[in-house]
Amino acid sequence: MSNINNLPNGPSIGGMVCGILSIILWWFPIVGIILGIVGTAISGKAIGAANRGEASGKGMAIAGLVCGIIGIVFSLPITIAFFAILQY
Repeated sequence: MSNINNLPNGPSIGGMVCGILSIILWWFPIVGIILGIVGTAISGKAIGAANRGEASGKGMAIAGLVCGIIGIVFSLPITIAFFAILQY
């Protein structure tokens, strides 16, 4: 039996929150991409810790990873268009 607490750990919650915020704020140039990258990185680290048995909250970490990737995909065209407009 492992000593994992039933409560999810901080990185899994933080990754999920950043991922959800990246989806909500995708239409702000740069903000959605930054939140998506941070959420994806934190969630990836949390998934690794959960796989090693060091933490719980793997489901929230997976949700954060998926939401972060979706937020990046949505934000990328807006950010590219924003910088293209600034060049004129």
